[in-house]
Amino acid sequence: SRKIKNKSLRYYNNKTILITGAGGSIGKNLFFELLNSNPKKIILAEQDEFKLFNLKKEYENRKSKFSKSFDVLFNLGNLANDQFLKNIFLENKKIDYVLHAAAYKHVVLGEENVLSFVKNNIFLTYNLAKISIKYNVKKFIFISTDKAVNPQSVMGFSKSICEKILIDLNNKNNLKNVFKIVRFGNVINSDGSVLPIFENQILNGGPITITHKNASRYFMSIKNACQLVLHTIEINKKIGIFILDMGKSYKILHVAKSMINFYLSRNKISTRPKIIFIGLQKGEKIKEEL
Repeated sequence: SRKIKNKSLRYYNNKTILITGAGGSIGKNLFFELLNSNPKKIILAEQDEFKLFNLKKEYENRKSKFSKSFDVLFNLGNLANDQFLKNIFLENKKIDYVLHAAAYKHVVLGEENVLSFVKNNIFLTYNLAKISIKYNVKKFIFISTDKAVNPQSVMGFSKSICEKILIDLNNKNNLKNVFKIVRFGNVINSDGSVLPIFENQILNGGPITITHKNASRYFMSIKNACQLVLHTIEINKKIGIFILDMGKSYKILHVAKSMINFYLSRNKISTRPKIIFIGLQKGEKIKEEL
């Protein structure tokens, strides 16, 4: 991954880059990876005020480590608001790259809030892609998910529809090597990741809640996921769906047992907490597909 990082970052040198969902796990890590690329400007768009505040504070604590000065803009607002979206492109004139990480991602919440997921995931992506074409954005990287494969959840369907929208816009506008669609699975310690949930349950004495004894998921680190996302920009292909190599799928039950054994061996807990199976929630699958 070190070779990928060093080679790919040169493509971002002296570029103006928009990162959506900048306060989330993926958006934030993409931002800090790109600080090593000597960009011209980075525009961070985030609708959560507290996340954007924390990101700004973390950047200010770290920016002295970077030799070259460049502009970083912290834009607070919801990109589903047309005027907020238009203002970003009007005020910044020439945006070279868009890294679209903004999305609602939690499967169970999606089943209960269909219209919000449709607006925030599908309409936002459609409008962002259209305005990116209008203003001649050179590269548009869309963060998708393995849940878009044979989707069973509102979240999975929304991401699958976004993929189809980008492919359709690409074909209608006869674009070449602009849209990049990147799929990957669970990111360790990202917002909503199961591992912090297990950790909290274990340290509080349990029980550990698992949906199904055979449930399995793919896992990868945030850093590795972000480096591979940035790497896709140099792949010369008209349009396609890029699937990150997630390695093998792990049973959630085995992950939980391994975490319990780890905390027992470190004397963080004295007794083995109980594991209970709560059943698959609406929209959840036993296993994800690539």
